[in-house]
Amino acid sequence: MAVATKPDISHIIHAYTFSAADKQHLATLLAKSYLLAKAQAYQKAVKTTEHIARIKHPWTPGKTDADKAQQWASEQVESIASTYQELLTHALEEALTQEERAIVDAVGKAVKAVKEWFKGFLPWKTKQIADYTWSKGTSDGTSEWIEDIQDEDVEWEGDDPSI
Repeated sequence: MAVATKPDISHIIHAYTFSAADKQHLATLLAKSYLLAKAQAYQKAVKTTEHIARIKHPWTPGKTDADKAQQWASEQVESIASTYQELLTHALEEALTQEERAIVDAVGKAVKAVKEWFKGFLPWKTKQIADYTWSKGTSDGTSEWIEDIQDEDVEWEGDDPSI
């Protein structure tokens, strides 16, 4: 009687996890998207209120903003990569515990499970990441405008609302 062994899935997981280059690339994309959303929200707030107030020195993203965005994005990517690896591990463990079999069969099933898992995971997760990044940039851009409009360096059209 042959004994079925449970295969070690760590090599499969390693093959499908984020490399350092993948993480860096994704962090750069998220940082750029965040800054674009922030700048767009700031400009929208300026345009919406231009008939009331004009900020003499409007905010524009600089090196410090880019560095902070990159740091934030890197933290997000670490969280994303960790969640991804946990979910992938769980998906593989679920697929492989349903029926123990020889390692060759288990690896074939695991590869098929990963393929199916990707089909379900990628569409919603990429949208979630993009939506969150854009939302955070939009919120922070509006906040940046609020800080500027509260500054003393604003020319008000008509009555100054702080008086």
